[in-house]
Amino acid sequence: MNEGALYTLNFGPVFDPGDEAVTKYVVNWGDGASKTFNTSNLEEATHTYGDGVTNPTITVDLENVDGLHTGAGTLAGLEVQNVAPTIALGGDSDVSEGSLYELTLGG
Repeated sequence: MNEGALYTLNFGPVFDPGDEAVTKYVVNWGDGASKTFNTSNLEEATHTYGDGVTNPTITVDLENVDGLHTGAGTLAGLEVQNVAPTIALGGDSDVSEGSLYELTLGG
């Protein structure tokens, strides 16, 4: 995937040998960012990776009445590709010799 694109993480079923319901997912996106999600009706989470080529490892921690359980899920192998910057240029297509020419940068 390219940097700046929205990445969607899909959650599968949670297996707990006890009867405690998982109440929160803590997603560590592998780029220093993390976010906590309540589990009610949550099937996916999204994140946008910033600049640079990277291979983040996403980890998910689970929380229930017994506390936080770290490392409950791991996803490795995601490749975030660096995208070259671009700029939009604008201005008149011609100008008289000796006249001021105005170049517009950006959109």
